[in-house]
Amino acid sequence: MPKVIGLTGSTGVGKTAVASKLKTLGCEVADADLIARNILIAGAAELREGHPHWFEAGKLSSRLIADDVFTHRDSYNDLCSYLWPRTQARAREMIEASSSEYFVYDAPLLFEAGSERICDLTLLVTADDNVRKRRALARSGWTSEQYDQRQGLQLSQQEKAGRATLRLHNDGTLEELEARTEQLFKTLVPHVLESKSYGSSIGTLDDAWLFANRWWLADSLRHRVAFHTIKTAMQARGGYHSVSHLDRMTAKYREWCDATGNRALPRLATWIFAHDLVYSPGAADNETSSAREMDRLLQEMSAYRRIGKDDLIAIESTRSHEPVREEQLEDANLVASVHLLHDLDLEILGSNVKEYGEYRRAVYAEYLAASEVPSAFHALWLQGRKTFLEAMLGRHQIFKTPYFQALEPAARQNMSDELSQIVAELSR
Repeated sequence: MPKVIGLTGSTGVGKTAVASKLKTLGCEVADADLIARNILIAGAAELREGHPHWFEAGKLSSRLIADDVFTHRDSYNDLCSYLWPRTQARAREMIEASSSEYFVYDAPLLFEAGSERICDLTLLVTADDNVRKRRALARSGWTSEQYDQRQGLQLSQQEKAGRATLRLHNDGTLEELEARTEQLFKTLVPHVLESKSYGSSIGTLDDAWLFANRWWLADSLRHRVAFHTIKTAMQARGGYHSVSHLDRMTAKYREWCDATGNRALPRLATWIFAHDLVYSPGAADNETSSAREMDRLLQEMSAYRRIGKDDLIAIESTRSHEPVREEQLEDANLVASVHLLHDLDLEILGSNVKEYGEYRRAVYAEYLAASEVPSAFHALWLQGRKTFLEAMLGRHQIFKTPYFQALEPAARQNMSDELSQIVAELSR
């Protein structure tokens, strides 16, 4: 059986060009509109009984059908209830008979018809609203009103993006669209099909980033390119606040999901990545700068969602890890997610002695590298670290969620031991 890619998108987005390119890449392509047209022709006698006004000179008229279904919702529903199950059944037959590795089911109304159920993944092609309307009117000869009528019967592009596995935004030339289609097909499609964790839990940082796009609804290729660019920069950064810290947070999030039976949240997966996007040791605005940088990236990625008030609160709160209140957030349910983010960020404090020692050395090296006066650094470091440890130990509770509260004794022991060493060194 081939892997089935459900290809969809509204009129004027460039979906036909994407389908043609996928065909040149070896995919078998089935056009749902063509299948539906053949079903209508074959069922003409049956349709004549209920809808004689669809016929002209004894034959089904596409013009009369369109005039009726796009102005009368009942007629539209009748046509859909007749066509959709039959079209989907025929597509299943074609899939089962296919000898290709990939089968592309090209269906403008893929989600409206529920046909994503027969697909292994779905690919949505989008374009800016004014661009696709201009293209559609030029190609079809519709009036602006006719275009709006047709669009009103479909899900919006954002709603479709929320259901699609992958999204490809077409805002360039035909050549650029074809090149990006090939890149997506050769990189992201295999990755998604091979990733068992995709859409349920998260396995690696790479999975978490791809999974996070379930919330942000960005162009999938641009989302992935941005991730690898940032990941490379963070790997070069070194110190504690690097990719290894995010890898650990992702792994601990996966453990939390497995232990508690909860599903991972795409939004929280991005908070993990974004909270240290910008980092300069000792700077007071790292978190705010990180949120702004994430928002800039989302704009470049043609994301339907951008950093909002709740996201800013979540990311900025990782500076002090103070509890957030329900009234601070637009959605009270997000409080638990923000507190889980805090605990994932602080989890290293409750690790074993070896891991805690590695964490201490990595933070020390990070601050040393940023120091302008290395000769005076150590004394300043001891005072600053002492203040941090005393503040953390002075809290009534370090961890806020039940799962991580089990680490409380180990965290206090680790920090108390370190504080004792610092006090002893300062007293010499």
